[in-house]
Amino acid sequence: MFILGIINKIPVEKLEDKRYSFKSFIYVLAICTFEMFLLYTLLPILFEENDDVGMMNIVSGAYNNRPSEYMLFSNILIGKLLKYLFTIIPTINWYTWYLIVSILISYTGIQYSFNKIKAKPIIKIIRHFLILSILLFSLIALQFTRVAAIALTAGMLLLFTSNKKEYIQIGFGILLIILGTMIRKEVLYMYILLSLPFIIYFAINNKTFKIINIIIAILLSFTVIWHDNLSYEQNTELNEYREFNKLRAKITTIDHHSFNYINKKQITESIGWTKNDFYLATIFNLDIGHPKFTKKNLKIITANNETFFDKTLSINIIKQLKPTLSRFFEFLNKKYIYIYYCFIFLLFFSKKIKELVILFIYLLYVFLISFILFYYLDGSLHYRVLFGLTFPVFLLSIYYFNFISLGFFKIKIPNFITVNIIKPLLLIIAILSVILPTIACYNGSSLHVYSQREKLKQRAEWLNRQNNEFYVSWLDFGNYNLFSPPTKMKNLYSLGWYAGSPSNKEIIKNYTKKKNLGVYNILDKDIIWYFDSRGFNNYVKEFYLSNYKNCKIQESKHIISTNDTISRIVFFIPSQ
Repeated sequence: MFILGIINKIPVEKLEDKRYSFKSFIYVLAICTFEMFLLYTLLPILFEENDDVGMMNIVSGAYNNRPSEYMLFSNILIGKLLKYLFTIIPTINWYTWYLIVSILISYTGIQYSFNKIKAKPIIKIIRHFLILSILLFSLIALQFTRVAAIALTAGMLLLFTSNKKEYIQIGFGILLIILGTMIRKEVLYMYILLSLPFIIYFAINNKTFKIINIIIAILLSFTVIWHDNLSYEQNTELNEYREFNKLRAKITTIDHHSFNYINKKQITESIGWTKNDFYLATIFNLDIGHPKFTKKNLKIITANNETFFDKTLSINIIKQLKPTLSRFFEFLNKKYIYIYYCFIFLLFFSKKIKELVILFIYLLYVFLISFILFYYLDGSLHYRVLFGLTFPVFLLSIYYFNFISLGFFKIKIPNFITVNIIKPLLLIIAILSVILPTIACYNGSSLHVYSQREKLKQRAEWLNRQNNEFYVSWLDFGNYNLFSPPTKMKNLYSLGWYAGSPSNKEIIKNYTKKKNLGVYNILDKDIIWYFDSRGFNNYVKEFYLSNYKNCKIQESKHIISTNDTISRIVFFIPSQ
């Protein structure tokens, strides 16, 4: 009722006065802040995957106690700010707060843009809850690519809905587009494509000032990209580190159609890789120091020599339509999305044929972009990518939900009063679209997440107590309390995100007194690995045994807590 009361106070009129707009923005910001506070009180937030864990460890200095602004996939300007904050107050997890603040202001920008649409309060409330339900998962499961998509969406919406005198809104929109670009620059390219139909519409309708604002935002975004690239190019070691990680990111995209062993068998054999080597690489277990996992070999594996016309004329273009469609509609068939199908169904009855045609054409356009990413650009249709692609489609459908022509839903009761049932019913459905997933998430995951956090805390404490001079950890530490400072790991040689990093090179130099080594070619010293039950240990053992016939292996099991057993494997390769 608190939220409904605040929304009802927001002016219904079209907001053109700058003071009026700012007042309305404060109302929307208060609502969005309260909603996120409520969600974070009820549900534990977490990182959706290990990408954010990797960048957090880099910028906080968790593994080598030396914070670094070179976050690889996010802009160095964000890295410099976070590095400074972690340096002066290391007890606060600034990476978590940076994502939370970014998604809060982006979410507020989206809700504010829709609040500007002239409509009755009940319609504003319906739209508000529908947008919240779309973003519900992204608010509690943080992932930097999703946050970038939401920021760019908010920025574009603010520019699209701005008037000439709304300088604060225009400036805020430009800043959000720059923020989204800094979080992940690749999302900017995708959103330029997604916004192209709207830009063309503005051009046809002589909305020059909006096009100019969009151009300014894009030019400024490319400026921060240029600065980021220049920062890496000026540091040879870090530039090589980023290049290696780009190759690593390509080869470890194991759900992509082109990265399976059967398709790559001939290529892998030509560079001396076995089937086990290929799978070892595709599960992040790369190490730039070993002769097999060089940048040259990775480029051969990831290279696709077909030209654009070769691909276009290939019969594979038809074959790849099916997996693209499958992944695309697999995402659209999420349970909570069925509610939007119902609203689109209502548009048929409201006789909004033009709006439905626009939605259908735009959906086809989004699918075309998906197919280009999947087939021509060797992209990957991860759910976070599909979220960014389809999010504008859902917002566009919500934009048309003004229900002005739904008068035929009025039910006339004889001798009584005509009762309009549709709008209260839609309001109830919209509210339930938020409440029911929240309850399901609470019942299904909260207790599990809390127990996992306690288990991982005990695991980290046990590992640090071992006081190893040098070790490799293949353990999961991603699901912990994100408001706590990152777990410090001393003498940890980390693969995946850290493969080829300057910090890794320093750790291995301290241990072996040699430069440019990898963990797989350390001789005459113990190489300690820690594994959980995910089965990666089998690939690593096979690699050592197949490449070093005289390798000695000692394996032991350690019970850390209930249902948590760690495997400790010590490899020793004599030089003779």
